[in-house]
Amino acid sequence: MTLIEILIVLLIMASALGVATLSIRNLSNAELKGAALRLSGTITYIYGRAAINGMRYQLVIDLDENAFWAECSEQEIALPQELVSANSLDATGRADLRFQDDDPEADPFGLNLARSFEDCSEPLIEHRTLPSGIVFDSVMTAHQVEPFEEGQTSIAFFSNGFVEPSMIWLREEDGETGITLSINPMNGQVTIETGLADVPDDFHQVEEDR
Repeated sequence: MTLIEILIVLLIMASALGVATLSIRNLSNAELKGAALRLSGTITYIYGRAAINGMRYQLVIDLDENAFWAECSEQEIALPQELVSANSLDATGRADLRFQDDDPEADPFGLNLARSFEDCSEPLIEHRTLPSGIVFDSVMTAHQVEPFEEGQTSIAFFSNGFVEPSMIWLREEDGETGITLSINPMNGQVTIETGLADVPDDFHQVEEDR
């Protein structure tokens, strides 16, 4: 990373975190608030790295382990042709993002998300877990039929500055207090609001219009 790249990413993160801080300033649970801000910063950083490096990234979220990390690929990869459901988890518990078609001609270039990414070694996007007592309630992305409450799923970041529309819900493990992170697909900005917000009726329309 060059100094200019670092400064650009830090400016993006500072701007996003400033907005996020204002939106959750009234939340009393410090651990939940901190987890939301750290996850928001990670999302913003990945968005910046994808644009700067001209590479495809994805944020992997493990709802069973309450962990998250970034993976990247130099290959141009397409999203699945069909929405996947929680019933399509593979043997590792990750959402199977491969093309939902057994015909080899449906995927002539081998565009298989599950096999095309590698862990990114950068410190700011390495494997992390949520603080004790804070868990992932569920995650919703544009390639899913419904929010996932278990297993692994991922959020796609493209080199052209587009990120997959997504919503992430965090909550206290033994309480009802929750928080919702919504990712703007056009600029990667994360909106944080208290409570477990509902999925908008037009959620998948954003992806269809892209």
